[in-house]
Parts: sequence; structure tokens; C-alpha cells
Amino acid sequence: MSQPYKLIPYINLLPEAYRPRLLSLLEVFLILLLLLELGAGYFNYQAKVAGEAELTSLQAQLDKLEEDYQAIRPKIEKITTLRSQLEEERAEQERIKAAYRAIAPPSIGWGSLIAHIFSAAPKGIALKSVTQNGVDLILKGSSSSPEAVSLYSQELRQSPEISQASLQSLLKEESPPSYSFTLMLRLRERK
Repeated sequence: MSQPYKLIPYINLLPEAYRPRLLSLLEVFLILLLLLELGAGYFNYQAKVAGEAELTSLQAQLDKLEEDYQAIRPKIEKITTLRSQLEEERAEQERIKAAYRAIAPPSIGWGSLIAHIFSAAPKGIALKSVTQNGVDLILKGSSSSPEAVSLYSQELRQSPEISQASLQSLLKEESPPSYSFTLMLRLRERK
């Protein structure tokens, strides 16, 4: 059998002011609150130090970007000047093209036009010359009858290249019996 423990009486010879005592709930709460504040202050300080380091790094990058911008600023201004000059040159080129189109003779498909002039001639029409005067073509030839000249003029008006065909002269010749004619063709203007 085991022996029962003997109760030892608690004897404290220290005065009551120096004796250990338990902390009250308020004192425990205040100590925990103090520890929490110290921890939050430490983390706040660490965040502040890290933020200042990041801010310093960002300021250095910003200064570098500002230096780079100042270095290329004259080039940007030159590019802007060149771009505006290019736009002015393009506008001037368009004005010159418009002026040229206004004074230049129309672009004519001469091969197809001459082929049409000769193929449209009915039987009895003989062309002697074709001359150009600006936007006009002058056709000189001979015909066996005035009706053939009229038919030829109507046929020429059908060409998309010709805007007008008019008879300038029709003269009767005695030997051999024929008619000499002059037709003026006005070419259609193209833009």
C-alpha cells in the first residue's frame, strides 16, 4: 500500500506586498494588447522600410525615363516636323496632279480608236488623212455619196471615245464624180 501524501502547509514568510499573486483579467488583456501593438508596429515598420525602398527604386526609374525622354525629345520634334513636311508635300503633289489632269490631254486608247475610225467607214468612204488638234480629230476623205458620209458620222458617234462628230465641209468634185469631206471628232474627256 501506498502511503498517503502528507499535506505540507504553505508558508510564505514574505510580506503580502511581495508575495506572488495571479494577474487579473484586465491586466492579462492589457499585456496581450501591448504585445499585439508591438507586433503591429514591427510589421508596420517593415512595410514602411520596404515601401520606401520601392519608392526609391521607382523614383530612380522615373528619373531614368525622364533622362531618356530628354535625350530623344529633339528626335521626336524632328520626326514631327518631317511628318508635317511630308503631309505638305503630299498635299502639293495632289494639287499638281489635279492641275495636270485639268490641263493634260485625255488619255485615249489610240489603237482601238483608230481601228474603230477605219472599221466604221462604210463602203464608198476613203480616208485620206487623220490629224489631231488638242481634243479634236480632223478626218479628211472622199465619198461616193453624201449619205455614206452621214452614215459614217453616225457610226463614229457610237464610239465611247468620241463625244461629238460633226461635218465641217462637203464638196462635190467633178472628176472622178465624188464628194470630199472633212469631219471633226471631239474626243470624250477623261479624268
